[in-house]
Amino acid sequence: MTVAKEVTVANFNIHAGMDGWGRRFDAIKALASIDADVLIVDEDWVGDDPSESIGSRLAAKAGYAIITAPLGHARRRLANDDLTRSKRWGPRRGPGYVRPLALEGSPRSVIRGHVSQADLSTKRSRGQWGTSLLSRLPILRQELLALPSLRADLATRSAIVVTLDTGLPTPLTVIGVHLGHLTHGSTRQMKTLRRFVSTLTGPTALVGDLNCWGPPLRITLHPLRDAVTGPTWPSWRPHSRIDHILVSDPALVISQAVLPFAGSDHLPIRCVLRLT
Repeated sequence: MTVAKEVTVANFNIHAGMDGWGRRFDAIKALASIDADVLIVDEDWVGDDPSESIGSRLAAKAGYAIITAPLGHARRRLANDDLTRSKRWGPRRGPGYVRPLALEGSPRSVIRGHVSQADLSTKRSRGQWGTSLLSRLPILRQELLALPSLRADLATRSAIVVTLDTGLPTPLTVIGVHLGHLTHGSTRQMKTLRRFVSTLTGPTALVGDLNCWGPPLRITLHPLRDAVTGPTWPSWRPHSRIDHILVSDPALVISQAVLPFAGSDHLPIRCVLRLT
């Protein structure tokens, strides 16, 4: 008799729980509604004030184990009454544009224009900007896989690798990652991931905001294959799929979906894997 186990895997880039103006949305409610066994949260927020944190509060509320890979110290715009009431997700960028989320870099980053004076003068809360992996399945092993630094990227990136107990003889490996941009040279990070994946056996899923569409991924992250179809960005008029669930065997996938708008500039994605 063949024993099977269904596991729901999902990804959502929550933009630290706010829109492009800095207005808050209920990211915890949006993440909980996905109802995934394994959930990757890109651009999670770990506040210096714990009451502002998102992924860790969801984990405590919904019974997840959580692992977070910080990308760097950041400042998040305070929600206040003087923010515009526009229905647009965010303003058009131009002179005086204020980033709702500012990743802190070196003083050189200010000189090079990564952080504007308008950003520096805006009142903000402080914390860590990062990637989190939340799991309802028992975690057998875990590690952070360091990825190459990119000159144009202020973030320090790493992949979260977990081996999960599915109740079957063969465990499931899930890799959660938020890559740099293709224009910054993220293929270096992809090659590191490909070398690591080549050492694995058994079912594997690589999940996250990869900041890259399908064709380069099919070449650089071969033999992994995309489990989800449909554009995910920008959420108000999606034309590109940059959020992915890549699997070692497409036959594992029994359902997949791009989910409706939930407050961020990315759409959530989820799939159901059938393990035997």
